[in-house]
Parts: sequence; C-alpha cells; structure tokens
Amino acid sequence: MVFILRHVKRLSFLIITILVIISACAAVFAAPPNPDPNLQPDVRLVIDGKLAAPAIRPIIVNKQPLLPLRYISEKFGAEVTWNAAKKDALVTFNGKRLLVDGVLVSGTLMVSADFFKRLFSMDTAFYDQYNLIVMSSTGPSGILSADEALKVIPTYNGYSKEDLEWLSKIVEAETKGGVFASRLAVANVIINRKNSPGFPNTIKGVIFDDSAGVQFTPTANGAINNTPTGLSVLAAIEALEGKNNASTALFFFNPKYATSNWISLNRPYAFTLGGHEFHY
Repeated sequence: MVFILRHVKRLSFLIITILVIISACAAVFAAPPNPDPNLQPDVRLVIDGKLAAPAIRPIIVNKQPLLPLRYISEKFGAEVTWNAAKKDALVTFNGKRLLVDGVLVSGTLMVSADFFKRLFSMDTAFYDQYNLIVMSSTGPSGILSADEALKVIPTYNGYSKEDLEWLSKIVEAETKGGVFASRLAVANVIINRKNSPGFPNTIKGVIFDDSAGVQFTPTANGAINNTPTGLSVLAAIEALEGKNNASTALFFFNPKYATSNWISLNRPYAFTLGGHEFHY
C-alpha cells in the first residue's frame, strides 16, 4: 500500500509539473487573439519643421485634428488663462484676446487648427492617411509635404537610420498595399527575432539571415530594394519605438503565395492579419 501511495504522489507531482509548464508556455505565447485590423498610426504633430512632443497628443474627431491649446499657444508666446468653472480658456496674444472652448482630454483643452490660424496666422496641413499634422508659422511655404514630414519624426532613440531603412523596406516588400496594422505586425516579427537568442541581433542581420535558408523572399527576388511608402515607414518607426501588435510572434507567411507549409506544421499559431498568418 505504501508503495502505491508513493507512486500516486509521484504521479500527482508529475501532473502538476506538466500543468505548470503548459501554463508557462501559454503565458509566453500570449497575444491578442485578433489584433485590431483598423489600427491607425499615432497622431503626430510637426511644427516649423520639427517634431513636437506635447504631453497630450493631438486627437482626431470626425476626421478633423484637435490640438493641445496651452502647449501650442505658450510655444508662440501667448498667455492662457483657464476657467475651471466654465471649462473654457482665455488666450491673450499681441493685444488679441480670444475666448475658446473645445474638448477636454486628461485635463488638456484640445481645439481645432483654425484657432491657431486666427491667433498666430499659422498654416496647417493634415495628412489623414498618416495621422500627421503639419503647422507653419512662416506661411504656406513652411508647410512640409507628407514625405518631408516623415523624415523628421523618427526619434532614433534606441535604433539607427539603418534600422529604420531596412525595416521599412522589408515591411513594404512583404505587405505592399496592406493596412497599417498588418505592416506593424510584420515589423514587430523582425524586431521580435532581433531580440530572440535564436536569430541575428540586428535588424539587417535578421532580414538577410540565410543560416537555415532564405527567411524572407524579398531578399532573394530583389523586392527588398523597393522605395517604402509612408505607411511602411510609419509602421517601422512605431515598431522600433515600442508599439507591438504581434506579441512574441517570430514567423509569418501568406498562405496565398507560400510554397512551403513548414511554419504552419511546426510553429504554434498566433493570429491572421492582412492576409498573413502569424506564428510563434
């Protein structure tokens, strides 16, 4: 009887150990089961050719940008007085006094770009595809094009120009015509590989890794040498700066074009997005 009880205890221990291991693996592979396919780029603001960094980012309401009143007003020398009871503000600049209300976001009053045009004679452009707002205090000639603005928004905090260049290129080659969310997910697979001990430790190294055969078809067929579109550049920037909608996924493929089913047979499934299957 003692012999049987010992084995029962050992069996129970093994079962518990297996369950713990399974639980740990589940935690490692945790990811959004259905990443939002409508995910859009962050809203960014460029003023006079430089990336602005307000504590509260601009927002988009009914396809129109709303901007932080105090941040921009004080940047150009205006005085802002907040009326907490009425939830509006008085802005004074060069003898002008304007009463303004808007939308409160985390205690910050957000107003339309038209307000700054009236007060500071600023010109504004909104590139809605990129959620990119460009403002100029020097007239229309100071308004950057979308492509020009995209060149000033990378922070290069923790990554290099080379990282951004190659990541943008592989994203464009793998997801040409795809939505922003799928581009971001592909960018994150490359970064996940860079951060994984089983792969090269640079963006370029991961992309051109051929230690187990060509990993990404565009490096073999020449598509990697494309010129990335704005959405691919933004996806690369946001992935490099920490936005991750692919969790720890390390593989992806498009079932429509794949010539091998090795990934689907050998790697745990994560999710499908933009025509690609993503796997751990």
